[in-house]
Amino acid sequence: MAQDLRSIPYSEEAEKAVLGAMLIDTNSIGTAILKLTEASFYIEKHRYIFTALNKIYNSHQTADFVSIISQLEKDGHIDQVTRDYIVELGNFVPSSANIDYYIKIVHEKALYRQLINIGNELIQKSYEQGTEASELIESLDSTMINLANKLTDANQLKSLYEITIKLLDKYEQRKNSGLIAGVSSGFSDIDKLTNGWQNTDLIVVAGRPSMGKTAFALNLGFNAALDFLNIFNKQKKEQLKIEREEERVKVKKKAVVIFSLEMSQDQLATRSLQAAKIDDDKLNKCTLTEADFIRLTKVLGEYAELPIFIQDEANLSIEKLRIIARKLKREVSAGLLIIDYLQLMEAKAESRVQEISKISRGLKLLAKELDIPIIALSQLSRALEQRQNKRPILSDLRDSGTIEQDADTVLFLYRPEYYKSNDDSSEFVQSGSDDFEGKTEVIIAKQRNGPLGTVDLRFLPKQQKFNSIEYVHKPG
Repeated sequence: MAQDLRSIPYSEEAEKAVLGAMLIDTNSIGTAILKLTEASFYIEKHRYIFTALNKIYNSHQTADFVSIISQLEKDGHIDQVTRDYIVELGNFVPSSANIDYYIKIVHEKALYRQLINIGNELIQKSYEQGTEASELIESLDSTMINLANKLTDANQLKSLYEITIKLLDKYEQRKNSGLIAGVSSGFSDIDKLTNGWQNTDLIVVAGRPSMGKTAFALNLGFNAALDFLNIFNKQKKEQLKIEREEERVKVKKKAVVIFSLEMSQDQLATRSLQAAKIDDDKLNKCTLTEADFIRLTKVLGEYAELPIFIQDEANLSIEKLRIIARKLKREVSAGLLIIDYLQLMEAKAESRVQEISKISRGLKLLAKELDIPIIALSQLSRALEQRQNKRPILSDLRDSGTIEQDADTVLFLYRPEYYKSNDDSSEFVQSGSDDFEGKTEVIIAKQRNGPLGTVDLRFLPKQQKFNSIEYVHKPG
């Protein structure tokens, strides 16, 4: 193999300038150690000096020629550095005024070196073929995220004044537009309590089987997609009012992405077609009439512009979800993710509790990274069936209390008609009571930044649709 003659990225001058500024100005030491590490320096003796200055600073000593020499002697590195070199560094820059500029150069070169190391390691492991390709990809993605996080430094620090000014601008925009702060649920009573699904939030929708979780998630997805479409059309219209084309800003239509771990794409699509008021049995058996096809065509026409996508994944880990979600954020401007459902995701851990903890924490971090809301469906513990009052409470969240901790909002679905009044039985049944027909309580049991409460909706199983209770009228 030919020898690689390309030079390693580093700047000796920038490294010396940073260390020189640290030697002549104690404040510069704090600035440097906040943004750089020992590994940021390529030249070995520069690493020793940086580490020594770091130790001196953290022990609240004065950094001068005597203290730096003393620390290097303690560390056993004085022979590699020499006293003369310390003097040279102290005279290398006239002042510490440009330390931020030099730090940026050192940091940038260090990132390049890390990228080279990551690439070389990936090439080596790929040739060895000792690790599954999918694991290599997941590992690479995790490594790249950690590296990307290093790009965010203390420059993100903002004053309270700066933050509040931006908030006031947002408030004014919302007041003028009449829009809620987050993504609309499509149900006005829920939006009044939540103000919409907020960016970076993890929203958990939980319930026992047959409560309508998947149908509710589909409703939320379609309503959010309609919200995204309306906002896009409004923004597009506003841009067209600008006469000079070069001054117009390109607007993007956000999308909803549903990750189905339980049902296939066809099964979810079949459920969505029930909105045409066609029984699922007729759809499955293809016993459709001409009138049915007309209604289906109308529904499909409504779906044509809706930015909603479905991805069915049998084996979905947090690492794999992160890879896909980041790609979808770039390619389709994903503005809301829906996971059906949380307990079916995969995670490597010593116990089931730790698995669920890793998944719920991973979802919250992903929502924060992508700056979008994530809705995750969750099963509930069977323990609630032993209680006289079957309405869910936070402790019913299955397997792990960390779901409750990680979630910003927790919604429970509760349908009274499915429970017998008999205390010694928890069997699900259809009660047949007209008073409760289709009634579903959406219980907001936790909301980090808002009130708690219950919203009554009515579930129409044949249409897989939820309606606000006041808009549904019983046939006479």
